[in-house]
Amino acid sequence: MTGPSYRVDTIEGRPLIVCLLCDAISYHPVDVANLYCGRCHLFHEAVAAGRRLVAEGGTHECEEWRTFRGRCALCDCLLTRAGQFLGVTATGRYLELGAEEVGGRAPARVICRRVADYAQGRAPAGAALGACASCGAAIAFNPAKFPDQPHVCLQCSGIEPLPIDPAARP
Repeated sequence: MTGPSYRVDTIEGRPLIVCLLCDAISYHPVDVANLYCGRCHLFHEAVAAGRRLVAEGGTHECEEWRTFRGRCALCDCLLTRAGQFLGVTATGRYLELGAEEVGGRAPARVICRRVADYAQGRAPAGAALGACASCGAAIAFNPAKFPDQPHVCLQCSGIEPLPIDPAARP
């Protein structure tokens, strides 16, 4: 990835920082001064340094650079996959359930794909259908995984759905 990961601006004399990785805006003077995104939990100067390192052939652990949107801040690879269940740590980071910091708890919510996002608006065989707990859109989910947790669509979770690649299914 190239280009800045943030933009600093001023509105009505108030400085602000916009994280271009997740579209968060912060007016907090400490965030602006430190070029920090409280949603991604990343310092943008560190992101720029990491991107330079990668451009020079260096390696990195994508998981250490996870943005709020579930992508690597350095190489933009997607860090989630179908059927993966993530928990939010006390520091706001997303980790796969069962990882040490999360402790294997059930997720606070299960993020699902809207039925309309599937080809011809048809959910896969075996999927349960329900309504997004936030917007009411029709969603499809695995009924065997966390059935008692609220189910919300990708869009209400701030995630832009990627096209479905049938060849990538297990």
